[in-house]
Amino acid sequence: VHLEEAFGRGPHVLTVLRVAGRTIDIENILPGGFDYKGHHGVAGREEWGDRELIADVYHSVGNEYFERGRIRYAIASYEKAIKLHAGYVRANLNRGMALVELGRFAEAEGEFRQAARL
Repeated sequence: VHLEEAFGRGPHVLTVLRVAGRTIDIENILPGGFDYKGHHGVAGREEWGDRELIADVYHSVGNEYFERGRIRYAIASYEKAIKLHAGYVRANLNRGMALVELGRFAEAEGEFRQAARL
């Protein structure tokens, strides 16, 4: 499960276990996180599959590249994330910001418009 906002720190991913018709949240960052109920009914809760989770990894790698000033590599990582998860707004926004860094303003505007549509 992906949460757009968790623990006041931003995006977060947690594990869901389905057993005997029951869904159990497993909060991996908390010592007592098995059957954690704190994220039930949270706005922005979205179940992701493998493609979306891999897209999140590419997005994170893109963020690392961006922070290190390796903008072209960041853009390539964001593009992989978008290809895997077409509705991943943050990847579109970050790709747009990276394009701005390279002075590719028309392309950046396209990314921002796409993010707004999503």
